[in-house]
Amino acid sequence: MPYSRVILAQISLPVLLVYEEPRVIRIHSFFLTFIYWMACIGAGLFIGVYLIWYSQGYQYFDPVESAVTTKLFGVAKPNVTDLGQFRQVWDNADYMVPSKENGAFTVITSVFVTPKQSQGTCDEDPTIRGAQCEVDANCTADKALLYGNGVMTGKCIFSTYMPSVKVCEITAWCPVEFDDPAKRIRLATENFTVFIRNNVKFPSFHANRQVLYVSA
Repeated sequence: MPYSRVILAQISLPVLLVYEEPRVIRIHSFFLTFIYWMACIGAGLFIGVYLIWYSQGYQYFDPVESAVTTKLFGVAKPNVTDLGQFRQVWDNADYMVPSKENGAFTVITSVFVTPKQSQGTCDEDPTIRGAQCEVDANCTADKALLYGNGVMTGKCIFSTYMPSVKVCEITAWCPVEFDDPAKRIRLATENFTVFIRNNVKFPSFHANRQVLYVSA
């Protein structure tokens, strides 16, 4: 027999052949017996009367404290090449407007591009209420329309977008933005990935939970 097996047999053999039995000691003392039973009755009354019946501890609840954070990842490139000064590649800092919201997020899916804008004078958007005119008297100088893009100069000119219609000339960023659905540029937002992290805390129970949801 190898030496290691001999040592193992010598150690385990006495342990297997020994039987232990707990010893019960009876103490004939009225004072100690009284304290023992009072402690047992007090513990039972505390659990049954105070915790369960009076304070209803089994129904105790803690209001949850939650915080949700979102983050968006992805790069969008429009399928249009002739955009002038328009940004060719968008990242999450460009298509998330505003960058932070309370429990929500907004993603830009399409844009209207008005290249080479500069401050000057141009024709107002003919679709805006009050922009169309017949004569110069219909355009009050130094007055802005409610939904207009600038301040009127007092002149009535033909529209660039609708040559047969006259509109008021304005001082603004020209040319004005004209939302033409045919010129809408769509971004590849279906390839973005959204990370939603929910942090939940129960202060009274000292419990913190964190859930991460990923949607692509």
